[in-house]
Amino acid sequence: MVRDRVEVDRVGEHVWVVALISEHDLSTADAVRGAIGDAFAGGPRIVCDLSEASFIDSTVLAAMIDGSASAREQEDDEFVVVARPGSVPRRLVNLAGAAVWMEVYDSREAALAAVHS
Repeated sequence: MVRDRVEVDRVGEHVWVVALISEHDLSTADAVRGAIGDAFAGGPRIVCDLSEASFIDSTVLAAMIDGSASAREQEDDEFVVVARPGSVPRRLVNLAGAAVWMEVYDSREAALAAVHS
């Protein structure tokens, strides 16, 4: 059984991936927010990968929007999101209109290419 978890990995000199695994809601929102903050402390470019998230709720989405807002405040910072088309997380992102506040990509590869360019 896959447990709800947040993984933070450095994938480049200034690039970090915050990956959400399984289900994330109010009970893990603080962990998600903390992981995003920790990643920004390590580098200015963050990819929040929801590819392996089966569910997120509005509190987790709010943490991601806050991460995106923080990135916009700094000239060199970037915050992008990976959400597979048709997935529950992507449907929430679309329903909430969150793509207005953050760039959303279909794959990790596309998101990494965007933050490396």
